[in-house]
Amino acid sequence: SVKLELYACTTFQNQWANIRKYADEIKLYGYDENVVKAKEGSLTMTVVGEGSTVVTVEWRGMITQICIKVYDRNNSTGAVTGLVPFVTDTYKLDHTDPLSFNPQIKSIISYDDATWIEAWGAEHGITYEFDSSKIRVTNDGVVYPVVSGTHEVKVKCANFSYVAKVTVVAPEKPLSY
Repeated sequence: SVKLELYACTTFQNQWANIRKYADEIKLYGYDENVVKAKEGSLTMTVVGEGSTVVTVEWRGMITQICIKVYDRNNSTGAVTGLVPFVTDTYKLDHTDPLSFNPQIKSIISYDDATWIEAWGAEHGITYEFDSSKIRVTNDGVVYPVVSGTHEVKVKCANFSYVAKVTVVAPEKPLSY
Protein backbone atom coordinates (compact mmCIF):
# COMPACT_ATOMS: atom_id res chain seq x y z
CA SER A 1 0.00 0.00 0.00
CA VAL A 2 1.15 3.53 -0.71
CA LYS A 3 1.01 6.21 1.96
CA LEU A 4 0.78 9.93 1.22
CA GLU A 5 1.61 12.57 3.83
CA LEU A 6 1.01 16.31 3.52
CA TYR A 7 2.54 19.02 5.68
CA ALA A 8 1.08 22.50 5.21
CA CYS A 9 1.93 25.72 6.97
CA THR A 10 -0.64 28.19 8.28
CA THR A 11 -0.14 30.97 5.71
CA PHE A 12 -3.75 30.71 4.57
CA GLN A 13 -4.94 30.34 8.18
CA ASN A 14 -8.54 29.05 8.23
CA GLN A 15 -8.99 29.60 4.49
CA TRP A 16 -8.07 26.03 3.55
CA ALA A 17 -11.64 24.88 4.23
CA ASN A 18 -13.10 27.49 1.86
CA ILE A 19 -10.37 27.68 -0.77
CA ARG A 20 -11.73 24.98 -3.12
CA LYS A 21 -14.22 27.40 -4.66
CA TYR A 22 -11.24 29.51 -5.76
CA ALA A 23 -9.30 26.58 -7.23
CA ASP A 24 -9.06 28.24 -10.65
CA GLU A 25 -7.16 31.17 -9.02
CA ILE A 26 -4.61 28.94 -7.27
CA LYS A 27 -1.19 28.31 -8.77
CA LEU A 28 0.69 25.13 -7.84
CA TYR A 29 4.32 25.02 -8.95
CA GLY A 30 7.93 24.13 -8.15
CA TYR A 31 7.30 20.45 -7.37
CA ASP A 32 8.94 17.28 -8.64
CA GLU A 33 6.69 15.82 -11.35
CA ASN A 34 8.25 12.40 -10.72
CA VAL A 35 6.47 12.40 -7.33
CA VAL A 36 3.16 14.23 -7.96
CA LYS A 37 1.39 16.03 -10.79
CA ALA A 38 -1.14 18.83 -10.28
CA LYS A 39 -4.43 18.86 -12.17
CA GLU A 40 -4.88 22.26 -13.82
CA GLY A 41 -7.62 24.43 -12.25
CA SER A 42 -8.09 22.27 -9.17
CA LEU A 43 -6.42 21.40 -5.89
CA THR A 44 -6.04 17.80 -7.02
CA MET A 45 -2.62 16.17 -7.16
CA THR A 46 -1.99 12.75 -8.66
CA VAL A 47 0.68 10.53 -7.15
CA VAL A 48 3.21 9.58 -9.82
CA GLY A 49 5.93 7.85 -7.80
CA GLU A 50 7.78 7.54 -4.50
CA GLY A 51 9.78 10.43 -3.11
CA SER A 52 9.32 13.81 -1.50
CA THR A 53 8.75 17.23 -2.97
CA VAL A 54 7.67 20.72 -1.99
CA VAL A 55 4.72 22.31 -3.77
CA THR A 56 4.55 26.11 -3.84
CA VAL A 57 0.93 27.27 -3.52
CA GLU A 58 0.02 30.82 -4.50
CA TRP A 59 -3.38 32.45 -4.02
CA ARG A 60 -4.25 36.16 -4.03
CA GLY A 61 -0.72 37.24 -3.20
CA MET A 62 -0.28 34.69 -0.41
CA ILE A 63 2.35 32.01 -0.91
CA THR A 64 3.00 28.87 1.11
CA GLN A 65 4.73 25.57 0.59
CA ILE A 66 3.36 22.09 1.16
CA CYS A 67 5.75 19.21 1.72
CA ILE A 68 4.54 15.96 0.18
CA LYS A 69 6.05 12.55 0.92
CA VAL A 70 5.00 9.45 -0.98
CA TYR A 71 6.37 6.05 -0.08
CA ASP A 72 5.55 2.39 -0.43
CA ARG A 73 4.87 0.88 2.97
CA ASN A 74 5.50 -2.61 1.63
CA ASN A 75 9.20 -1.78 1.29
CA SER A 76 9.52 -0.61 4.90
CA THR A 77 11.66 -2.58 7.36
CA GLY A 78 11.37 -0.16 10.30
CA ALA A 79 15.02 0.83 9.87
CA VAL A 80 16.29 4.13 11.24
CA THR A 81 17.21 6.46 8.37
CA GLY A 82 18.20 9.56 10.27
CA LEU A 83 18.87 11.25 13.60
CA VAL A 84 18.86 15.02 14.06
CA PRO A 85 18.51 17.36 17.05
CA PHE A 86 14.98 18.32 18.09
CA VAL A 87 14.85 22.14 18.08
CA THR A 88 18.46 22.68 19.20
CA ASP A 89 21.83 21.02 19.64
CA THR A 90 23.16 23.74 21.96
CA TYR A 91 22.33 23.93 25.66
CA LYS A 92 23.34 26.20 28.53
CA LEU A 93 23.30 25.36 32.22
CA ASP A 94 23.79 28.50 34.29
CA HIS A 95 23.41 27.76 37.97
CA THR A 96 23.91 31.41 38.85
CA ASP A 97 20.46 31.94 37.28
CA PRO A 98 17.61 30.86 39.60
CA LEU A 99 15.47 30.00 36.55
CA SER A 100 18.08 27.67 35.06
CA PHE A 101 17.14 24.02 34.68
CA ASN A 102 18.80 20.81 33.62
CA PRO A 103 17.87 20.38 29.95
CA GLN A 104 16.99 17.12 28.25
CA ILE A 105 18.69 16.35 24.93
CA LYS A 106 15.92 15.41 22.50
CA SER A 107 16.18 14.15 18.94
CA ILE A 108 14.11 13.36 15.87
CA ILE A 109 14.50 9.78 14.64
CA SER A 110 13.41 9.14 11.02
CA TYR A 111 12.43 5.73 9.72
CA ASP A 112 12.43 4.13 6.26
CA ASP A 113 8.65 4.48 5.95
CA ALA A 114 9.05 8.30 6.09
CA THR A 115 7.69 8.49 9.64
CA TRP A 116 9.55 10.14 12.51
CA ILE A 117 9.30 10.53 16.26
CA GLU A 118 10.52 12.96 18.88
CA ALA A 119 12.79 10.77 20.98
CA TRP A 120 15.25 10.64 23.85
CA GLY A 121 17.07 8.05 25.85
CA ALA A 122 17.50 4.32 25.90
CA GLU A 123 13.75 3.74 25.49
CA HIS A 124 14.15 4.92 21.90
CA GLY A 125 17.56 3.33 21.30
CA ILE A 126 19.47 6.56 21.85
CA THR A 127 22.78 6.55 23.71
CA TYR A 128 25.00 9.40 24.86
CA GLU A 129 28.79 9.55 24.90
CA PHE A 130 30.42 12.23 27.07
CA ASP A 131 33.38 12.93 29.34
CA SER A 132 31.96 12.18 32.79
CA SER A 133 34.67 14.31 34.44
CA LYS A 134 33.07 17.35 32.76
CA ILE A 135 29.37 16.61 32.43
CA ARG A 136 26.82 13.89 33.20
CA VAL A 137 23.93 12.75 31.01
CA THR A 138 21.30 10.33 32.32
CA ASN A 139 19.90 7.47 30.24
CA ASP A 140 16.93 9.77 29.54
CA GLY A 141 19.16 12.53 28.17
CA VAL A 142 18.95 14.92 31.13
CA VAL A 143 22.17 16.92 31.45
CA TYR A 144 23.92 17.66 34.78
CA PRO A 145 26.99 19.87 35.18
CA VAL A 146 30.32 18.81 36.67
CA VAL A 147 32.74 21.59 35.64
CA SER A 148 32.43 24.94 33.87
CA GLY A 149 33.12 25.12 30.15
CA THR A 150 31.66 24.02 26.83
CA HIS A 151 31.39 20.25 26.54
CA GLU A 152 30.33 17.85 23.80
CA VAL A 153 27.82 15.03 24.01
CA LYS A 154 27.71 12.55 21.13
CA VAL A 155 24.10 11.46 20.58
CA LYS A 156 23.79 8.09 18.80
CA CYS A 157 21.00 5.91 17.42
CA ALA A 158 21.55 3.00 15.03
CA ASN A 159 24.30 4.13 12.60
CA PHE A 160 23.54 7.83 13.03
CA SER A 161 24.89 10.46 15.39
CA TYR A 162 25.31 14.17 16.02
CA VAL A 163 27.14 16.25 18.59
CA ALA A 164 25.31 18.42 21.12
CA LYS A 165 27.20 21.21 22.86
CA VAL A 166 26.54 22.04 26.50
CA THR A 167 27.93 25.19 28.11
CA VAL A 168 28.15 25.02 31.90
CA VAL A 169 28.38 28.15 34.04
CA ALA A 170 29.00 27.81 37.81
CA PRO A 171 28.07 24.13 38.16
CA GLU A 172 26.49 22.65 41.23
CA LYS A 173 28.50 20.26 43.35
CA PRO A 174 29.17 17.18 41.19
CA LEU A 175 26.53 14.48 41.40
CA SER A 176 27.43 10.96 42.34
CA TYR A 177 25.66 8.09 40.65
